[in-house]
Amino acid sequence: SDYVTGCKNDCLESGDEPLYETLKDCCSFHHNYIGAQGDYLECMGLTLPPTVKPTDRPTPAPTPEPVSSCMFYSDYVTGCKNDCLESGDEPLYETLKDCCSFHHNYIGAQGDYLECMGLTLPPTVKPTDRPTPAPTPEPVS
Repeated sequence: SDYVTGCKNDCLESGDEPLYETLKDCCSFHHNYIGAQGDYLECMGLTLPPTVKPTDRPTPAPTPEPVSSCMFYSDYVTGCKNDCLESGDEPLYETLKDCCSFHHNYIGAQGDYLECMGLTLPPTVKPTDRPTPAPTPEPVS
């Protein structure tokens, strides 16, 4: 990790920094925060999903900031919703990011920030330096 923008696999390590098997392991250890430069999302190379929500009625005139008829609230299990079914007792947020950042600001468990924001991790296949074995005529166990 360069401790600023993310974890690197450029073979330029100096020998005194910790090494990790996967990008996820490195980002989880050194960049386990959300909302600042070099956070977990930036380290993992993830981007936020679009915020456009379809409606059944004509849209109002353009505004400088995105708006929605329903506010976001947390279901406290899997994420934040803006289905207009809030009970009125829970805190409400203008954006999905605000809701997820406040109620689901952790990584690695059900309902974490990534799940709340609808983000998926990149594949975790780790390349090796050796070729794969040759095919066999019979199945192997």
